[in-house]
Amino acid sequence: EHVKQLTEKIERERAQLLEEQERTLTSKLQEQARLLKERCQGESTQLQNEIQKLQKTLEKKTKRYMSHKLKI
Repeated sequence: EHVKQLTEKIERERAQLLEEQERTLTSKLQEQARLLKERCQGESTQLQNEIQKLQKTLEKKTKRYMSHKLKI
């Protein structure tokens, strides 16, 4: 009887440990997904800023070119 109780106790502890490990894994995977999403959003924002800067530069150059062409 004592061996049976110890075996059941070990099985319960094992099951609890597995559940805890599964919760930890799920939590870590969610955190990883969040970080990847934030990183991609950050890179997208940075790229968008670069695009806007290039567009402004192009607009300025186009205006200069057009005003220079009109003077000729």
